[in-house]
Amino acid sequence: MPRRSADRFATLGFRVKTGRAILVALAGPAANPQILFRREVQLCDPKVPESRQPYHGGIMPFVPATPQAVAQGRKAAERTAVAVVTALSGELHAAGYSLAGVALVVSSNPDPARIGSRHIRAHALEGILFREVLEAGAHAASVPATLVLEREALALTSRALRRPEARLQRALAGFGAQAGRPWRAEEKSAALGAWLALSM
Repeated sequence: MPRRSADRFATLGFRVKTGRAILVALAGPAANPQILFRREVQLCDPKVPESRQPYHGGIMPFVPATPQAVAQGRKAAERTAVAVVTALSGELHAAGYSLAGVALVVSSNPDPARIGSRHIRAHALEGILFREVLEAGAHAASVPATLVLEREALALTSRALRRPEARLQRALAGFGAQAGRPWRAEEKSAALGAWLALSM
């Protein structure tokens, strides 16, 4: 998607959770961004229980332990995430901004095959699932998606912008003053992701 002038494009930062994400939207330019909004979005379909924790079949008895249930849950989650990103892109467009990129901030990037515990492996698979469905949403919106480990977000953004981390932390506090409460570590991580995407 071609970018408009530097002060008319925006990015979305998602702090990915199980079945949901904390979202922050920032408008450029990257040198002096402004927060547009922050909210929590749902990435599962309440009509499809398997879409929240599809890999917990056999661990949590309310989720059927079948490959069909996993496939159904994944499909519903992807459909929901694509609709979320599409709607957000439309909202930004209506406000005069072009969506330029999406950042997906995650707590870890595990290899499920190396996890022995079935329960922990299920959580890992679901973490990957909700990252992947948001990637599908970005693809549907024709914008790039960047994966960011939460513990690396501040350092990566600092290097990309060539600004000290302390200065970024002060800016994050300013975003929180604009956005209002809650403004927790998750919102700050999502904002850093969006800011990193702005710098690309």
